[in-house]
Amino acid sequence: MRWLHFSDIHFDFVNDGTSTKMLHDNFKEFVKKNNITVDEVFFTGDFRNAKNQDGQDLNTVAKEATDFIKEIASSVGVNDTSHIHIVPGNHDFITNDNEENLREICKRYNGNFLAKDKITLKNRFEFFVQCSKLLNNKVWENFFGGSIHRFQIFDDFNIVYLNTAISSGKKCDRGSLKICTSELYDILKKVRDLNNNPIIILAHHPMETIEFNDVRIIKDIINELKITVLWLCGDSHLIFENKTYEIGELTTGCFKIDSGAQAGFFVGEYTPTIGMEIQAYIGTQRGKWDYSVSYSQFANDALPNDLRQNNEYPLNYNIAKQYTLQGDYTTAIKLCLDALNDDRLESIIKCKMKLELGFWYCWIDNNKEAENILMSLIPEFQRNNDKRSLALCYNYLGLVNDEMNRWAQAEYNYIQATKIYKELRAEASNLFELRKEVFQCYANRGLMYFRWGQSTASNVYFGNAKKYYEKALPFFEENKEILQNMSAIFYNNYALFCDNQKDYNTAIDFYDRALVIKSETVGQWHISAARIYGNKALAYYNLKDCEKAIKESEQAQRIYNANDEMYCRDALRNLGTLASSKVVLKKYDEALELLFEIRKIRLEKYGKNDTDVAQTNHNIGKVYFEKRDYLNSQIYLNKAYNIRKLKMPTHRYTIETMQLLASINILQSDYKSALEWYIKIYDVQKEVLGAENKETLDTQLLINDIKYNKLKF
Repeated sequence: MRWLHFSDIHFDFVNDGTSTKMLHDNFKEFVKKNNITVDEVFFTGDFRNAKNQDGQDLNTVAKEATDFIKEIASSVGVNDTSHIHIVPGNHDFITNDNEENLREICKRYNGNFLAKDKITLKNRFEFFVQCSKLLNNKVWENFFGGSIHRFQIFDDFNIVYLNTAISSGKKCDRGSLKICTSELYDILKKVRDLNNNPIIILAHHPMETIEFNDVRIIKDIINELKITVLWLCGDSHLIFENKTYEIGELTTGCFKIDSGAQAGFFVGEYTPTIGMEIQAYIGTQRGKWDYSVSYSQFANDALPNDLRQNNEYPLNYNIAKQYTLQGDYTTAIKLCLDALNDDRLESIIKCKMKLELGFWYCWIDNNKEAENILMSLIPEFQRNNDKRSLALCYNYLGLVNDEMNRWAQAEYNYIQATKIYKELRAEASNLFELRKEVFQCYANRGLMYFRWGQSTASNVYFGNAKKYYEKALPFFEENKEILQNMSAIFYNNYALFCDNQKDYNTAIDFYDRALVIKSETVGQWHISAARIYGNKALAYYNLKDCEKAIKESEQAQRIYNANDEMYCRDALRNLGTLASSKVVLKKYDEALELLFEIRKIRLEKYGKNDTDVAQTNHNIGKVYFEKRDYLNSQIYLNKAYNIRKLKMPTHRYTIETMQLLASINILQSDYKSALEWYIKIYDVQKEVLGAENKETLDTQLLINDIKYNKLKF
C-alpha cells in the first residue's frame, strides 16, 4: 500500500500568493515527472485559513478546498474519494469567541469530556462536516452524534482518525490540548481485537502540542495493548520527526509558501512482508518541489521497529536506487559508498551492492573504476555459487568493455552471461526480475555488436546486432509501462541502429516512443531527453529533411543549455548535426561558424588528437569542399586523417576522409595523389571487408580507371 500524506493547505484562492499558486500547479507536474502514484491519500487538517477567510462564504471556501484536495488526489492516481482520508484541524471549526466556557469544559476533563461538553465541542465543527460531505466521506458520518475519534479496518493495516482539535480555541493552547483519551483507548482496543495490524493514526496535531498527561496515557495505552503505531500529523508548518514517545511520529509541512513555514509532503509504502519506507519532499520558496535525502532518512529512522524494512539492504542504498531512476548516478554512487561503510552488513549483501555500484560508475563514464569493482566480484559470486549475480556481473562487464571499445572482451562477457542465463532458463520463464536481466543482456549485446560494427568498415557485426535487438524488442514492448526507464534507453539504442541501417522512419518512431516515456517520467527538460532529440535530428538529416533536423537540434540544445551542459560531448555532437543540416541548405557560413566554435571547445576540453576533434576537422573540410575551396578543405581533411589513421585506422569514417581527399586530387587533376589514396582505401577494405565485397570491388575499378586513364574528368 502506497500513500501520500499532506496537510495544512489553508486553501484561499483569494489571498494566496504567487509562489503558493505555483507550488500547487507544480505539484501535479512533479508527481507525474517522478511517476508518483499512490493507493491512499491522507490529509491531516486545516482546509482553510480561519482568520484570513473570516468574511468569505463558507460554502464556497469548503467547495474550493475540497476540489483542490480531489485534484491533488487525482494527480497521484486516486479518483475514488473513499481513498481520501481526512481529519479536522484547528482552522476547521467555527469559534464562538466564548473562551471562558471552553476553559470551564477543559477544567472538567478527566481523560473524558462530559456528555454535554462533547455536544458543545462537536457542534463547532460545521465547516469540517461540510468538507467531509463534499468528499463523500463515510468515516465522519453522524459527526455530531458519533464518537470524537473514528477508525477503519483494512486487510494489512488500520487507520485511526483523531480529532485532536476537539478542545482547540483557547489562546496559546498548544502544549495543553486535551483529546479525549478515553475514547481513543476504546477505539484502539477494538481495532487491536479485530486484527492487530499496524495502525496509522491520522491527527492534525503533533503530540508535542497535547497536554503531558494525555501523552503519557497515549504511551501507556500503546504499550498495554502491544500495538504498532505510526502517527502522521501537520499543524506546525514544519517537517520533523519524533521517536521520543516510543511512537513513530512524522509531521509534514504545510502546502503553501509562507514566512517561517516549510512546505512538504510524505510518500510512504507499506508491505507486510518487507516493512515501510518513507520518501520526504520539500517545497522551495520559488514554488518548486524537490526530493529530500536528509528528511527521508530522518523519517525512516523514526519508524517503529515493527514497521522498519526487514530488507537486507540499508536505507541509503534503497534511496540511491531511487536516484538512478532520475538519471542522477553521481548522487547514487555517493549514497551507496556511504551505505557500504556499515560494518554490520553481510559480505554477500556488500557484494550485491557493489555490483550495482560498478554499473553506476559505467553511467558516469568512469569505466576503469567500474571494471575494477566488477572484476573483483566474479570470484566472490563463484565461491558463493550465486549464479544470478555472476550472470549480471558478466552482463555489466560486457557493457563496460563495450564503452571502452574492447569489443572482443565485451563479446566474451556477454557470452558468459548468456550461458549462465540459459542454465537458469526454467526459473527465468516464471521470475520477472530474472527475465528482465536476460533481455537486458540481449539488448546490451545488440548495442555492443552495433558499436563494434561502427568501429570497422565491415558490416558483419550489424547482423548480430539486429539478431539480439530483435530478441529483446518484444520484451521491452510488452513491459514498457513497468520498465519505463529501461524501455526508453532500449528504444533510443534500437533507433540508433535503425538509423545506421538507413531505416530512418523506424528510427524516428522509436525516438518518439522514448521521448514520450521521458516526458512522463523525468520530464521533457531532463538531459537524457536532449540526447534523444539530438539523435532524432540526425535521423531527419539522414532522411534529407533538414528543416526538421534543425528544429530537433535546436530543441536538444535548449535542454542542454537549461541543464548547464552546453559543452558536453553529446551537446557538441548535436551542434555538429545542426551545422551539417545548414550545409545541405547551403548556409555554409553559418555552418562554418558553428563548426569552428565546436572545434575550439573540443581542442580545449579533449586535446588535438581526440576523435571528436577529428570529426570536426572532417566536417569543416567537407563544408569547404562544398564551397569549392579545395585548399582549405585539404588542410582540415588532412588534420582529420592524421588523427583517424592513429586512433581508428580501419573505421568507415577514416575511409570517408580518404575518399574526400582523393576526390579533391581528382578535381585538381592530381591523379597520382588520388591513386595513392585509393590504394590505401582498397588495402583497408580488402583487409576488413574482403576482396569480393562490393565496396572493395568498386574501389578496385576506380584504381584501374585512374591507372589506365579511362576515368572521365
